[in-house]
Amino acid sequence: MSKVLYDCMCKWLSYPGNKQIDISRKSGVSKQLVNKVLEQKGKKDFTFSNVLRIIRSIDSDFDNTMEEYCRSQTKPSGILNALEYASNFRKYELLDDLIAENRDQKGEIKDWVQIYRLSRDFKEYSYNEAIQKCRELYGRVSLPEAKLKLELIEFDIKYSLFQSDIKFYISSFEEKIKTLRSGFLKDSLEIRYKLFKSFVSLYEYSDIEHSIKLANEIICSPLSASYIIGSAFHIKGQAYMFTDLKESIDCLDNAMLYYAQTDKVKAESIKEDIYFTLNANGQLIDLEELQGEELIHQLIVRKDYETARLLLKTTNSPFDYLFKGIVENDLSLIFESYGMLRSSGQLFFANYIRSVYDKLNFEKVVED
Repeated sequence: MSKVLYDCMCKWLSYPGNKQIDISRKSGVSKQLVNKVLEQKGKKDFTFSNVLRIIRSIDSDFDNTMEEYCRSQTKPSGILNALEYASNFRKYELLDDLIAENRDQKGEIKDWVQIYRLSRDFKEYSYNEAIQKCRELYGRVSLPEAKLKLELIEFDIKYSLFQSDIKFYISSFEEKIKTLRSGFLKDSLEIRYKLFKSFVSLYEYSDIEHSIKLANEIICSPLSASYIIGSAFHIKGQAYMFTDLKESIDCLDNAMLYYAQTDKVKAESIKEDIYFTLNANGQLIDLEELQGEELIHQLIVRKDYETARLLLKTTNSPFDYLFKGIVENDLSLIFESYGMLRSSGQLFFANYIRSVYDKLNFEKVVED
């Protein structure tokens, strides 16, 4: 039943000026379904995705209300949706409690509890142990949803260590997701797929327009977790970094805000992207704020090549080669940087390096 949803709607409607039609407009849920919840006073089950859409659109205490709703679930489908919500939205205390409360369940829910436990804990295992546990579970489950969720966990395990090829993964993911039953898990996996697709469209295909389109769909979806919205803003920020400085910085600032809700370290790392964007657009930055590659980058912006040369002790990354090529006026090093990025599938940044190469090459020709 949806009593938590019903109470939430009644509370919102009790405020002056709020109308039933507004719930439909704000959430995107049809007037008929909204009316049905109110008429039946929450006694009829409502799809988890629609519950999330409504609560998120009208409740300022959205997190606590959704947690209450998740804890009220007793049917297998409701427990599964609650587990997916807690995992995807990084509500770790809720996830711990749901796993503990349902650890003695049998059948399908027992398998799902073990799947979400592995999703939560895989970083505590060695790589081989995590992969083995994932594949043992994969061999035991039969539902397509469970198998696809485990494939996603295996990808997360591999990507966290080896930066596995996302392009290869999503080619199989796209077809499998179409076969899943409608429901919150499918909706959740589709959002994750869009994020992968947006990432690949930008970095590996340099299809900026399509990448931004997918990122916007994620940002606008009420089913997207804060961390995923942060990732979408992050991709958008990089997509605009060479064409629209203001839009890029605005998106990166938003990425930092959304990441900060669940991952302070990731949020802090966005500063490096902001510095890179400012440097790439020739903006002056206080040197006291910078270190490493972005300090060298800023020195190059200021044309202080001597100091930059002193800091360029090694050439390990593609951008080390780029910066050394600029300060040494050596186009072969810049082309090496381009080749490294191109061979690793990062076409978006490779194209940026190529533009730097072409500009410097043109200047050399003019000078000669």
